[in-house]
Amino acid sequence: MQADCADILKRAISSWDMESVAQGLDAHLVLTAYDQLVIETRKDCCDRVAQVLERVMIEAGRDILAPIPVVVDVKMGKYWS
Repeated sequence: MQADCADILKRAISSWDMESVAQGLDAHLVLTAYDQLVIETRKDCCDRVAQVLERVMIEAGRDILAPIPVVVDVKMGKYWS
């Protein structure tokens, strides 16, 4: 299972890079921690970035865990902790 999580995260990072550029998002991946991606963006972009990131994470999980539902939690805050 741990290898699957790593594969999902790698796929999500790759997809995030392509999607954020394609959609012109002013957001940058600054940290990965376990199964989390920490994205830095302007406050006015948060909702759009959250939508794209959630979709990217779900699609990455579906590609690897096809029959298992993938749940993604997106949280926003001034600081990561």
